[in-house]
Amino acid sequence: MLQADSSKVSDRAKKRGLPQLGTLGAGNHYAEIQVVDEIYDVRAANKMGIDHVGQVCIMIHSGSRGLGHQVATDALVEMEKAMARDNIVVNDRQLACARIQSEAGQNYLKAMAAAANFAWVNRSSMAFLARQVRRRGKKTTFFWGGGGGLTIFFFVKGVCKGVQQHPRRPRHARHLRRFAQYCQGRGARTSVSSFDR
Repeated sequence: MLQADSSKVSDRAKKRGLPQLGTLGAGNHYAEIQVVDEIYDVRAANKMGIDHVGQVCIMIHSGSRGLGHQVATDALVEMEKAMARDNIVVNDRQLACARIQSEAGQNYLKAMAAAANFAWVNRSSMAFLARQVRRRGKKTTFFWGGGGGLTIFFFVKGVCKGVQQHPRRPRHARHLRRFAQYCQGRGARTSVSSFDR
């Protein structure tokens, strides 16, 4: 992400992330070996490098590991200060926020963009390692589906941050809920809150 600025990422976040580069993590993260059973949309499959039934693929779902977690933790501290300064009240600390054009808001966006770049490099490192395993294991044709090519499929949904505008009048909250439902129907993670002043 071009707006990334690694100077906005704390040394602690960098120290947490560096030794975790090329690792999967825990929770809902996974690396899964898959065999194509059926192709429903040939055009879409071809764009992803999937061209025949029986093809072996690896799906990797991981993220920015400790670096991204620390970036978020650091941002909470800064945003709590910004909220106190701007008199913003929320129901839960995890909903901490800052005005988008404020220094805290801009620092957060730049640091999160850097964390997203780290996540991309992390997945790319795992893809490289998977390809190395494939090259070393050419004799294990049963495991790799007959010795055909290995496709690494990146599913880059992740957590997509967006700019939310929160109206001060509650009657507009229904529009935010509709927008959140629209986004969730397309696989995006969203949170909706509104200020009632």
